[in-house]
Formats: sequence, structure tokens, C-alpha cells
Amino acid sequence: MYNDHADALVFFNDNDKELFNNYYKVSDNILQVTIPPALGKKEDLNVKLDGIKINNRIAYNGIPSYANGIDTAGNLIVNFNDYNLDIFGTHGRLDFFNEFLINNITVSVPHINFKGRLKNDKLIYNNYSMYLFLPTYDTFDFFTYKCILNGVFPILSRNSNTLTYLKDYPFTILPQPEQLKYIVELIKKSKPETLKNILKKQENNLKLLSNENILNQYTNLINKL
Repeated sequence: MYNDHADALVFFNDNDKELFNNYYKVSDNILQVTIPPALGKKEDLNVKLDGIKINNRIAYNGIPSYANGIDTAGNLIVNFNDYNLDIFGTHGRLDFFNEFLINNITVSVPHINFKGRLKNDKLIYNNYSMYLFLPTYDTFDFFTYKCILNGVFPILSRNSNTLTYLKDYPFTILPQPEQLKYIVELIKKSKPETLKNILKKQENNLKLLSNENILNQYTNLINKL
């Protein structure tokens, strides 16, 4: 199909491209490029340092699935009684396994709550200190980057492809309770200026995901075709 109909293949990160080529053989005449999604206008991609707050509230926003690490998060945070994990998203009536997962976790762990669809992103930005995203495999988690820009600290699995567009981001873990506990306490105990510098350091990386830069990459791709 690709050889017959594709002029080019666009991937969100290099790992996706490598994985695709492990399973599919396409003609060398078909361009393969890595171009991530855009986050917004460059002028708007500034870290809001006044949005930083430190509390015991942790959020997740997305499809509450095994692939997105919800079961991993539940297993890690089960003994963190002083912290609340609020899960935002929709699993759909026909998505039985995700519904079963959410029901099982929220019944088993009282401090994990399913909040349903997030109607306003500012609810997380204004009320949560941390964002937990521990996928088994991901491509590009838009909300992770938006959290950084709005003063919320993502805690990411070390194999997350979302780290592709961050540089030396420190709050990453393996799926082990002691690592999550260490990172959570590190965030809570760090000086405000240290935390501000960690987020500010990512600003230039995220500006590379601006509408203007991504448009330029697509323009270059089209010119090559």
C-alpha cells in the first residue's frame, strides 16, 4: 500500500520511524521524515513561572489505558496515602478493558479518582503540582509539554518518546515505587528557584515545536517531492 500510494511518510519521532521500518519494507524513493506536531505560536510557548505550585495533587489527562501506564501508575501510588492521583479522560462505553481498569483501580485505591473528561485545561494547571505519564510506548504526549509551559511538573517513564523533545529533563523514573517516591519528594523539597530553572530550561526546546517551525519543516518536505 505504501509503495503504491505514498509520496512520503511522516513520523512524530525517530523511534516510531525505526519501529515502522522493522516491520515494513518501503521503496527508497519514498521520503521518510520526522516532523512532530506543533504546540502553538512561538510567541505563546513561554513557561509561566508564576503558575508553579507545590502540593500533593497529581494528575493524568488522556486515554486511561494499559498502554498509557494507568495500571503502572496505580501500582506505584497505592501506598502513597498522602497523595491524590486524579485521572482525566474518557474510556468509552465500548472500551471494556479501559473501563475495567479504571473501575478496578479506583475501587482498590481510595486516593486515585477518575474525573471524566477534562473540560478546561486550566483545572490542572491551576490546581495540580505534578503530571504522571508512564506509558509502555508513546509517540507524542501533547499535554506533557503544555504542563511544562504552565508550571506543572511531568513525571515521565524513562522510555517515553515524549522525552525526545526535552533536554536533560530530570523527573523521569523506572516503574518502581521507590523511584516515584524519590521524585515526588524531590519536587516537594526543591527550592522554588531550582524548580523554575528546570522548567525554564525546556523553553527553547519547546519553541522548536512552534507552528512556524513545524510549518517550515512541512514546506521543506513538499519542496522535495
